[in-house]
Amino acid sequence: MTAVRRLPVIGVVAAAMLALSGCSQVDALVPVSGGPESIVRNATIDVLLRADVDVLIAPTCAADDGRTVIRCTGRSGDDQPIETSATPKAPYDMTVTVGGREIYRGTAQAAIDEAAQS
Repeated sequence: MTAVRRLPVIGVVAAAMLALSGCSQVDALVPVSGGPESIVRNATIDVLLRADVDVLIAPTCAADDGRTVIRCTGRSGDDQPIETSATPKAPYDMTVTVGGREIYRGTAQAAIDEAAQS
């Protein structure tokens, strides 16, 4: 591709990035696969979507210092805490609660697989 043809493409990409930079949804984008925290986060979001939970603050996940548990926290649309606790090894046994009410207990892989089927 010549430099003349590349310039419009670069401009379009830059404009799209600038337009999307103000969207809060861009902050919530995550890779489809990755480390354990990413997998548990994706599964948590799938569970929330399937349970029709409005999300105010998308969950973020981190392993504890000893890497014995992965915890995710966020806020629902009605400002209730969203919490996930998961084991750090596949298949990532996890529990998701909203406002202290359990909405899912199972594996992250099962949650992801169920979401892919729907």
